[in-house]
Amino acid sequence: MEERRLKVRFPIIEAARYRLRDRRLGSISGIGQTVNFSSSGALLRVQHPVSMSQAVEMAVEWPFLLDNHIHLQFVAEGRVVRVEPGRVAIHFEKHEFRTCRAAKAS
Repeated sequence: MEERRLKVRFPIIEAARYRLRDRRLGSISGIGQTVNFSSSGALLRVQHPVSMSQAVEMAVEWPFLLDNHIHLQFVAEGRVVRVEPGRVAIHFEKHEFRTCRAAKAS
């Protein structure tokens, strides 16, 4: 199969929290897993049925540190552009990195 996507995909596999916004059902939250990222979207494993063009919010604990010691969270909002069994492709409409508080020692 010929690759038609223009953006390079990076295989970043991390746990992701997501929220699906549905006009009829309201908000549905779940835990999924990223499969890959590009500069404009992500492929995400999900546990709920998802529809094309459905609005999605997602948050991922980013696997790389800022300045080698600051934890980051990647947060994005977007729309579903492809649906596969158990996976969806999301096109980002907006995204940002947020710094995370340091975890407390037990």
